[in-house]
Amino acid sequence: MIAGYFTPGSYDRKGAGPFLRDRLVRLGIPLLIYDSLIQPVVVYIAAGFPGAYGKFYTTYLLTLSGIGQGPVWFIEALLFFVMLYALWRRLNLKWSQVHPLVTASTESINPARVHPYPTTRAILLYIVGLALITFVIRIWFPFGSWFPPLNQNLGEFPQYISMFILGLIAYRCGWLTHIPNAVGKRWFWVALIDLVLFIPLVILGGGPLSIGYFLGGLHWQALVYALWEASLVVAISISLPVLFRQRWNRQGRLAKDLASSVYTVYLIHPLILVGFSYTFHVVALYPLLKFGIAVLITFPLCFMVSLVIRKIPLVNRVL
Repeated sequence: MIAGYFTPGSYDRKGAGPFLRDRLVRLGIPLLIYDSLIQPVVVYIAAGFPGAYGKFYTTYLLTLSGIGQGPVWFIEALLFFVMLYALWRRLNLKWSQVHPLVTASTESINPARVHPYPTTRAILLYIVGLALITFVIRIWFPFGSWFPPLNQNLGEFPQYISMFILGLIAYRCGWLTHIPNAVGKRWFWVALIDLVLFIPLVILGGGPLSIGYFLGGLHWQALVYALWEASLVVAISISLPVLFRQRWNRQGRLAKDLASSVYTVYLIHPLILVGFSYTFHVVALYPLLKFGIAVLITFPLCFMVSLVIRKIPLVNRVL
């Protein structure tokens, strides 16, 4: 939703060509670098250095198993979405030129104009509709089943597509910055209740051994899980912007410096985490203690490495 929210304004400022070039640079190049350089090393380390890296790398590339793996599944999906959005904008423009009387396009709405925030009834209808569509899709594509070679979880795409579209609409209607405080608070409690209900729902659905029924297929557990998930997704998407607007709407110097490196950290953190974990696995300590030590070391290390990478010439244009 957040990605969709920032898409129309960028397109409006730059136009179709510059917008697509910028997205290909900011999304396409990192996706290519991660898939071809970072992910193979991550898999090689996680597998325990199985033989010569050159042979492993060649086999890895030939299997075409690394496209969109790891955290860049989101970059891959977002790249598809923004390209389809740009195509829709171009087709919409041509349609308006052929039919001049068609002036009610959502793209003609003034971004500064605030439309009434959706009612609770409309939000609940969206949750139910999203849950039903997700349930139907997961009959054939259960949660966690990946579509090769793009490695996308098709069982989640009803959420991805609809939330991206809602982000586009939210920008034009001024929704995100004008969510009523009372609405945000109400849905914050819904999110907490959803989280508390998760374990009882699993127990009532048959316990841990029945997890497969929740993930997809013609099972009532799959419908309940789709409804629970849709409710949680919506509750978080409404409540967190309000929470951050009220409580954490300031940015100090340190936060500002770290924020500029977040995208780089997002791309490199698997390599650092897996590399450190493999090195640290021989140390005999209580697992939770090892986890805490790993967090304390790898978290700042990711940002330190990111700062070094971003000083490389031209890298700032991509990251």
